[in-house]
Amino acid sequence: MDTIKAQQWLIGIFSVLLIVALLIVAGVEMKRSRSTKPVIEIDKMTQKCINCHTAKGIAVNQIEAWKDSKHAVMGIGCNECHEAKKDDWDAFTCPESDILIGRHPTPKDCAKCHEDEVKEFADSKHAHQFWLLKNADRAVFENPISTRHGCEQCHQIANIWPDGSVGECDACHAKHSFSIAVARQPETCGECHIGPDHPHIEIYLESKHGNIFKAKGKNWDLSYSSKDGKRIPIEAPVCTTCHMD
Repeated sequence: MDTIKAQQWLIGIFSVLLIVALLIVAGVEMKRSRSTKPVIEIDKMTQKCINCHTAKGIAVNQIEAWKDSKHAVMGIGCNECHEAKKDDWDAFTCPESDILIGRHPTPKDCAKCHEDEVKEFADSKHAHQFWLLKNADRAVFENPISTRHGCEQCHQIANIWPDGSVGECDACHAKHSFSIAVARQPETCGECHIGPDHPHIEIYLESKHGNIFKAKGKNWDLSYSSKDGKRIPIEAPVCTTCHMD
């Protein structure tokens, strides 16, 4: 009997140790899966920009946002977006590298890769707000200060750039991360589509769709592709589901 009890004790101890070991391994794997970032290869030019900006403490958060972006994973670095020619309206010479840099990438720059998306935007209502067309008298509606803060901060999405392109891509796609998931958040649309004259975000959030989003949306992956013909993988639509995707 003593031998049997000893064996039972040993089995029990080993079982407990095994369970503890499995829990530790599971915890490590969960932590690793949450902290894993995409592997990126940084070209020499981009690394030079990163080193200089980091040393001077300039736009450090933007660098981190870029590192987590799809652009970074695909090898699209600083120069691909900020490359400039001598006669470009926003060109300046970087004092550290003697390279011409564009201060303000415009839809024309985005169109080098996203030609269809830029054309689609240029043909949309977002791109053609009559009070931002050339020679429009904005003061017809309000005094210039009220117009600037009450209208232009949203309607600058139809900004006309000196290079002839129209729009503000980063009004929806936040700079340097350019995340499609961020652009699809109803709150992104709600930055402008809000208030008594266009209460779209209020209407959405008070709808059944909005209630479902508020309850479960934090767990949704909004970075899905809408070009593959597959069913959109979210339980309820967000703004872009009907108006963009």
